[in-house]
Amino acid sequence: MRSRGSMGYGPCFALIVCLVLGVGLPSGIVGAAGDPSGGGRNCQSCHADALFKAGFQASAHGNNTCASCHRDITDLRRHMTGESKPRPVNCGSCHRDIASRFRKDVHYIKQSFQCQDCHQNIHSIRKSGAGAKVAAVENCSQCHSREDYTLLGHSGAVLKGNADAAACTDCHGLHNTPSYDPSLERDRAAARENYTRRCRSCHADAKMAKRNRFSTKTVASYDETYHGKVLNIGFPQRVAGCADCHLGHNILPKNDLRSGMHPENMKAACKACHKGFHNRFVSFEAHPDPLDPKRSPILYWTNAFMIALLGGTFAFFWLHTILWWRRAYCDKCCEGKAGFIEKTILPECRPEYREDKQIQRFPVRDRIMHILLILSFFTLVMTGFPIKYYDAPWAKILINIWGGAYRAGLFHRLAALVLCGLFLYTLWLSLQFLFPKREFRGALQRLLGPDSLFPNFKDLKDIIGMFKWFFGKGEMPKFDRWTYWEKFDFLAVFWGMTA
Repeated sequence: MRSRGSMGYGPCFALIVCLVLGVGLPSGIVGAAGDPSGGGRNCQSCHADALFKAGFQASAHGNNTCASCHRDITDLRRHMTGESKPRPVNCGSCHRDIASRFRKDVHYIKQSFQCQDCHQNIHSIRKSGAGAKVAAVENCSQCHSREDYTLLGHSGAVLKGNADAAACTDCHGLHNTPSYDPSLERDRAAARENYTRRCRSCHADAKMAKRNRFSTKTVASYDETYHGKVLNIGFPQRVAGCADCHLGHNILPKNDLRSGMHPENMKAACKACHKGFHNRFVSFEAHPDPLDPKRSPILYWTNAFMIALLGGTFAFFWLHTILWWRRAYCDKCCEGKAGFIEKTILPECRPEYREDKQIQRFPVRDRIMHILLILSFFTLVMTGFPIKYYDAPWAKILINIWGGAYRAGLFHRLAALVLCGLFLYTLWLSLQFLFPKREFRGALQRLLGPDSLFPNFKDLKDIIGMFKWFFGKGEMPKFDRWTYWEKFDFLAVFWGMTA
């Protein structure tokens, strides 16, 4: 019985021991590689230098175990003897969102970059902090020339300690640097829009501007130029963005020969877009300020004149219309005579035109001029307003009706040529009126006479007389061929063109 039992339990016991050992060994190896309770202590028996021992624990990944990343190490003996080497770590298993964006990054598409190409010291990498911008500049300059990209402009300021200055990643993005093909207009436009938006994000920041002593008006003034308006309304293909003039990296004072703003370099920048370039293009003020008389004196006074002219005109004629309405209609309604206008309420005609017959006020020539004036004026308005008020909700709808900003510009210029032609033709007709058959005698009398559209002293008397009539203090004046408001309508077109 004893020997039989010994024979029976011996093999079973041995089999159980082997199974326990066989299952336990791999588990022990995995635990050695990354046992959460051990925190990688078994790994540090070999990887004992400062980089792994102290650097890793203080890094952004310090709470992870070794096996969190090195998941394929399952045999410590073979790993320790070098028979089994770990495969490259798949960072995307944790950083899924970053990995998804990085697949569209130009470094991945064009150069097949991997995480470790930039994040070399992965075991001691720190979370983003005060030195992140400097680290980004230093990292990018390992591939990109320090002289051309790093030491100039914004990156140079970062290395000097300016935490507000833009590092490479502020403009080009982190893990999502766009891929642009400079030979394609679509990509050039997308790049222009993207980088202009990034420039705006800092240069429109009032707090940052105050700390670094620059003006936020730079952005606002650019937006008021043709370049800025057309880009903002959604057509960046044919206008200049920030980097087209200032360039991307060597952003330096304009007296520096390496600066894009140096007069010699500006010639090349303007010439790149403008065919038939002339050196006078360099005098174009890209950031005008209509409210600054010292910086933009001509623009300031022109703007002030137009605002005063428009404000004064609207105020005067609104008042004029309301008072006339009060006299002509409101008073009559109170008397129960609504709908009838007596003759005394209308301007009295000159005696020679009082017969009961029709008078042709304008010849065919003048009627054609009026039609061309109306068409050209409204074309200018309909093509110019969407650019002027580019941020209005209707602006892009209206500009698209014309086929985009470029085609709208063609129609705008065509209408402007028609209006300028009308102006020159009217000027020629005026000279014929003043000097008929080259007769200079009596020109002043004709200029200030009753048939002239030029204002004279009688117009001032008529204005005073009309206001007296509005308030019942006198009779309505007797007008010459042209009333003062008709003269104003005629001249308004042309002094508006001059301004």
